[in-house]
Amino acid sequence: MGKQEEQFNRRRLRMAYITSVVSITLVLFVLGLIGTILLSAGKLATYVKENLKLQIGLYSETDAETAEEIRMGIQTREFTKNADLITPDEALEEFKKTWNEDPTTVLGFNPLGYTIELTLKAEYTDVKSINSIENMLLTDYGEWIRGISKDENLIRDVNINIQKIQWILLGISLLLGVIMVALINNTIRLAIYSKRFTIKTMQLVGATAAFIRRPFLVTGILQGLLASFLAILSLTTLIIYLSQRFNYSLEITDWGYLLVLFSLLAGLGILISYLSTYLSVRKFLKLKVDELY
Repeated sequence: MGKQEEQFNRRRLRMAYITSVVSITLVLFVLGLIGTILLSAGKLATYVKENLKLQIGLYSETDAETAEEIRMGIQTREFTKNADLITPDEALEEFKKTWNEDPTTVLGFNPLGYTIELTLKAEYTDVKSINSIENMLLTDYGEWIRGISKDENLIRDVNINIQKIQWILLGISLLLGVIMVALINNTIRLAIYSKRFTIKTMQLVGATAAFIRRPFLVTGILQGLLASFLAILSLTTLIIYLSQRFNYSLEITDWGYLLVLFSLLAGLGILISYLSTYLSVRKFLKLKVDELY
């Protein structure tokens, strides 16, 4: 009967450790997934911002050489990601596609002049920066610029909504983090609970707290390492699958950010396991014998 009970306790302890590793793995995987989404949201925000274009219309009298000089001057500015020159003929074709009309049939000539399509760097796409850029361009090239077209409401909405999404994702990740850390702590505590009599027996025969605590802490660190490895492996597999599934290529900088994220996950897994194990063992060390039942 004693041998059967010992085998049962070993199986229960083994299942408790497996449950602990699985719980930590799931926690780290979810946190890593949210972190990846936050990184992707940041990249997506940059992509959206850098697709907000300013249309700089030049007077129809402006010749091709002058228009190119203005484009090159704008291209060298610190706020410019790209400046493309649209010829009058290209502008006319775009007008026809958009409005399904041909102004040359009425006027007898093409009234459209050269247009510079300006794409700004992401950090210059807020309303205040765009207004400053507009004033700067009018000061430098005002004699050739007929007008600058921008959708101010769209620009404002994009910036506000991106900030809202990022704050919401951050809030969700923090909330889930707190809940899942509590879950991990309870799981590890239950695993150590099954060894409470062993802890108290070692203490009664004169073992120091540090000596009793050491094997549990080593086990906790190993659990954190194993869970971190499994979480990172699962997350990497998912990212590669989605990249291939949607034909999306991760750049070197993306992998650099992901390596930092993976390092944080590994450190978090070890830290949570270590602290939860330390606190649980300390709790049972302080209990009296009659409080163990």
